[in-house]
Amino acid sequence: MFWIFCFLLAGIGIWRGILPLHIPRPVKITLSFFTVLLAFNFILRRLAGAENMPVGVQLFIACGFSLLALYDGLLLIYDLGYYSAKYGYLLCKKSLPGFLKNDVLRKWLLLPAVLIVGIGMQNALSMPEVHEYKIALKNFPAELDGMRVVVLADVHADNITDGRRVAEIVKTANDLQPDLTVVIGDVVDRRVNVLNRDLLILGDLRARYGVFGVPGNHEYYSGYGQWMSFFKNIGINMLENRSVLIADERIALGGVTDPAAEKFDLEMPDVSKTFSGVPDGKFKLLLAHQPKIAENAVLENVDLQLSGHTHGGMIRGMDILIAGFNLGMVSGKYDYQGMNVFISNGCGIWSGFPVRLGRDSEIVLLRLYREIR
Repeated sequence: MFWIFCFLLAGIGIWRGILPLHIPRPVKITLSFFTVLLAFNFILRRLAGAENMPVGVQLFIACGFSLLALYDGLLLIYDLGYYSAKYGYLLCKKSLPGFLKNDVLRKWLLLPAVLIVGIGMQNALSMPEVHEYKIALKNFPAELDGMRVVVLADVHADNITDGRRVAEIVKTANDLQPDLTVVIGDVVDRRVNVLNRDLLILGDLRARYGVFGVPGNHEYYSGYGQWMSFFKNIGINMLENRSVLIADERIALGGVTDPAAEKFDLEMPDVSKTFSGVPDGKFKLLLAHQPKIAENAVLENVDLQLSGHTHGGMIRGMDILIAGFNLGMVSGKYDYQGMNVFISNGCGIWSGFPVRLGRDSEIVLLRLYREIR
């Protein structure tokens, strides 16, 4: 699937961005060559064993890849408007305006793409702020009114999001004095032997009822078994299709694996198994990295699902597209068929596309209350 995405990225950039330009053929060939390199940089780096390159080089490549992706998007939007207007004029048998005859606007699309990437990367690489949300829940235990839950999603630790940044996230989370801290996937983007020293600090996370986690798709890409052992060894209780009773057994806290498990022949997410044996009447709180698990969670009468994965859509406008792949949910609170779902924007960013515009990173503090009827 990722190969197809890379082909499309390179193909659109060359076909709609480079070939229509009135520039010498050798320049077109050179630009096309570098476009292919950018589009396939993740695959090429992995094949070459060059995943842990210097930060400056990685940021330069990430900037180029982000620029290509946004430029492609703008080209598609432009072509839709350009050809709609062009054929509209032809159908009405009216004279075409000069810019339609010459297609002069295409070459300038790179400028807004550069602006978006520049501002977006600056936003994405800044430290996440604390965002507080209140959620009223009809089955929430009245004795726990005001319960404080810190949500850490999508840290994406690598050589850009390094140990210093992770340490700041841990300190901020602990300063919120949570009753419960949950780490809901995509914590890492490198192998254990590369990041283990930087991530030992995660063992300092503290909460009254404990620190719990679930895997995201990037844990599978980075060595699933080793990372699960690492997290458990530093004190994060990983919930892989199982649940525990917390808060004097008033809450059944469950967590599932990630759909990425299918590619590695590992256990797929199973909400039914997760809450099997949980007594009736318990408040069910589910940790699931991907929002689409809600399709199964609602069948098991889950009261509240906490997810990440979407990064909030990263860019206003693009979030509509990303919501389409996640049951229409991308950031914040939702009612999914009567079930409460909360999706965090994440407190980090994937370094392959480190761009945020209008969808800032966040350390989430949830305040849970019993709904007043």
